[in-house]
Amino acid sequence: MIRKSTVTLVLALALVLVLAISACAQLNPRVQRPQRPKAQQQMQAQGAAGDLADAWAGAREHIGAFASLERILMPPNRRDLQQMGMILNPTDEQKAQIKVLYKALIDVVKAVAPQKQDSVKAILAGLASASPNKSDLEASAAKVAQADQAIVSAELDFWIGLKGILSPQQQAQVQGMFQERVQREMNPRQGGQGGPPPGGQGAPPPP
Repeated sequence: MIRKSTVTLVLALALVLVLAISACAQLNPRVQRPQRPKAQQQMQAQGAAGDLADAWAGAREHIGAFASLERILMPPNRRDLQQMGMILNPTDEQKAQIKVLYKALIDVVKAVAPQKQDSVKAILAGLASASPNKSDLEASAAKVAQADQAIVSAELDFWIGLKGILSPQQQAQVQGMFQERVQREMNPRQGGQGGPPPGGQGAPPPP
């Protein structure tokens, strides 16, 4: 009799517990978590970025057109000169003549650098305004082009003078280094690999 009463009491307590749990669930319904706003924003941003990237697709095949000629024709820098010194093994007379070429180029760059820098600053300031004036921008751009033309002319003088100093074998070695420069500048997205062959379409004529 006692055992039967105990079983009945346990069943009653279990029923009360189930009813209590059910009541709590109704009072506090489980709310479904919405998608995180950051995740939504990231997905939208990725979609917009993809659309914008497609707008640049037509220019990728002509990326070399954005390379400035004065940068392509820029004489060997300090690291290149060290490499040239080991490869070419120039004589003391050749070294002295090459230094003269560098001085002539640097004198031109120093003379036009302030004009170019001021004009570039004027262009950037104009573009930063709410209503850029194209005529003013073009006037500043013309001054930049004028400075660039003077630099390119000095660079051509450098390369022509360098050819007159070096032997045919040395010229061939320098030409290889120069073409590597062209590859890097004309094909920056490929790291200079797989670009047009030396003297091919898209490459400027060797100095």
